[in-house]
Amino acid sequence: MDLNKKTFRVQLSKKVAEVIADSFQLLGINVPERM
Repeated sequence: MDLNKKTFRVQLSKKVAEVIADSFQLLGINVPERM
């Protein structure tokens, strides 16, 4: 159960990062690959 939660959080974080990067690109803002 704990491993599933961790995996879910990692995948969720990656998706959120993708959405933020895509949103910034739409606004014309360059985002670094890593923060």
